[in-house]
Amino acid sequence: MNRIKKVLKKAYDIPLSKEKEAFLQRLNFPKSSYKDFFIYQISYIQKRVWILSTALIGLILMLLHFENITGDALKIIWITSSVLPFIALVAITEISRSMSHNMAEIEMSCRYNLADLMLARISILAAFNFILSNILILGIQGKTAYSPIRISLYIFVPFLLTCLASLIVLNYIKIKETTYICGGISCFISGINALIIGSNQIAYTDKFVGFWVIIFIALMVGIIVEIIDFIRKLEELHWNLQLTA
Repeated sequence: MNRIKKVLKKAYDIPLSKEKEAFLQRLNFPKSSYKDFFIYQISYIQKRVWILSTALIGLILMLLHFENITGDALKIIWITSSVLPFIALVAITEISRSMSHNMAEIEMSCRYNLADLMLARISILAAFNFILSNILILGIQGKTAYSPIRISLYIFVPFLLTCLASLIVLNYIKIKETTYICGGISCFISGINALIIGSNQIAYTDKFVGFWVIIFIALMVGIIVEIIDFIRKLEELHWNLQLTA
């Protein structure tokens, strides 16, 4: 199928636009740079994304405070890593919103198409979650003897696994109900993570740190590959829409 797509794309290559930029400059519409477009996307991300993500981090910190579990490293990891998959779900839901609401074709026709829009939103959400992650690690650091690096490995592997699995769903399952599938993935990973911590405490000893590093790096690489594939497929959709216009 991919070979057929490449042959068709080569056979029906769309000619380059003539004087496109000059034409756009003559149009009377608000002109914005890519930087402005990127900043504007912050306001278009739903407020519930910011609120839910922040609330979940706040919930973790409150649980750690009121449970008074300073020194109980495994319980800290259990609470934190079991909640983080739902923060991933919040971000994935926002990314998939155009597909689930049948807005992809409209957004493809805009000056900055859907691929640009998705790349901007993924970057914004990644930066936001990175900030929240640092706040969380600072809140945990004083409650366990683990270093910040080990804390990051243990609590973010389930988060990254949720992101990777959800991106695979977005890439290969083209239905409106992908949000529910991603929600199921988050619940499953959260539950399995809680069971693993309870039954395999040896996995959190010094002996297995290298194993966690390998998993962390593999998940990061997988996420980058899936994001690239996700953006590439959106660009192919843009080409198909131009071809049928």
